[in-house]
Formats: sequence, C-alpha cells, structure tokens
Amino acid sequence: EEEDNNITEREEEIPPDIVQPHEWKEYAYYSRPRVNDVTVENTPNPPPVRLEDVWHLLRSPGGRKYPEKWVPGIQHPALPPRPERWTLPKPGEPLPFPWECQVNPLLQHSRFGPAPLYWNMGLAPTNSVLFNRGTRHDTSIPVSNIDKSQPATWPFVTHLYINALAEDATPRFPWPSMVTNLDGIRVGDVLNTIFQNFQQYVKDYEYSGWHSVRREQAYQAYVARGNTGEGLRRVDYLGQMSMFRGLEPNPNGEGWILFVGMA
Repeated sequence: EEEDNNITEREEEIPPDIVQPHEWKEYAYYSRPRVNDVTVENTPNPPPVRLEDVWHLLRSPGGRKYPEKWVPGIQHPALPPRPERWTLPKPGEPLPFPWECQVNPLLQHSRFGPAPLYWNMGLAPTNSVLFNRGTRHDTSIPVSNIDKSQPATWPFVTHLYINALAEDATPRFPWPSMVTNLDGIRVGDVLNTIFQNFQQYVKDYEYSGWHSVRREQAYQAYVARGNTGEGLRRVDYLGQMSMFRGLEPNPNGEGWILFVGMA
C-alpha cells in the first residue's frame, strides 16, 4: 500500500499534457514582476546580486521609475517563482512542428463565437488589444503588457512562421512573416510581428496583380483609415476583414494560418 501511495505521488508530480490557463499566466508574472512598483524583465539565470542591492535604484526619491536598472534573474521569496513547466529553448535543438505545439488561448483560433482577443490588426498592439467579452460594446478590458508576456506556445519555440491567410482567394499568401525570439516567443511577439507586417506599403507590381474587386475593397479600407495622403498598406488588402481571429497550424506542416474577421 505504501508503494502504491508513492507511485500516486510521483504521478501527481508529472505536469499534465494540457497547459492549464493559470500556467500561461504564471510564466508571464514570473518574467515581468513588479518590484518597488516598477515592472521589470526577468530571466531564469540568477546573477550574483541581491534584491536589496537594486530595490532603491528602481525609483528616484521623486518617484521616477528606472526599470533598466533591474538585474534580470534576481531570486527572492517576494518575487514570483519560476514555473517548472517552462524551459527556455536551447540553441541548436530542433523545434517542434506546429501541430506538436499547444498555442496560447489568447492566440487560438475560435471556429465559433467571439475570438479571445478583440484587435484590429491595423492598429498598433500597444494599447489597442482588448479581451473579447462577447459583444462589440463589451470589450473594455485591455490586455496588459504582462499578459502579452505569456508564452505563445508550449513548448517554447524560437521561430513561428505565419505563411497562410484563411479564406483568401489567392493561392499563396503574398506576405508570410517570421516571428522570432531566441528566448522563446511570447504573445506580444506574435502581435507585434503581425502588425509590422501589415503596416508595410503595397508595391505597384503587387497592386497591379490584384483582381478589380480586391482593388476596390482595399481602396475602401484605405479611405476608411483616413490616410489619403499615403499609399496603400498591406492591411488594406484585407478590406473589412482586419480583425484578428487567431492562429492554427497550417495543414502543409510548414507554418501557421492567420484567421481574420469582419471589422
């Protein structure tokens, strides 16, 4: 009986295969803790410095914040512990295929109902990304920088290739993008890369290859943005379908599909 109890205890120590919602958040709070009311960046490599050595350096007597003076990796009982599930990628190790990864719930494609995030990809993700609570008029809770620090996938990956646009009439997405973070890609890395990709200007030869319907849709989106003094951007290519609806592994096995919705 004692041996059976030991086996049960060992089984309980093994992390479940499915990442639980709180586990995504745990790493975010570990990697971006607030110290002396200053949000700092943390890493898993402890330096030969104590928390007490830098506590007062983070804020001036007048209250000005200096997060750059934090020494990443400091460990202290008052700081969130490093979650055991998350191990950083090792240089040179092969990455898991997209279908072998679990994607963060904030980035998951919702086949039915509202997407987890309410975000128009034509707007910078600094302050425009909101938690989607179900209706267009009930989305007032912004996604914090800490939540954007959640891992994008489990296990961590250093490169994430977005190479398809769902329900696009063209046989090949013209602007694939590579999300990169050698310390492990976070939710914010994905959002920033998508935004930067769609902010690029459309080249003349690209525009000339579009169908007349696509040109009209892009022009209407261009006018709606109110930026009539500049050229078309890639986000205009989406027309009214500029809302982020998540990612799914591409069936071709080479990357991820970006899903979009009506703005």
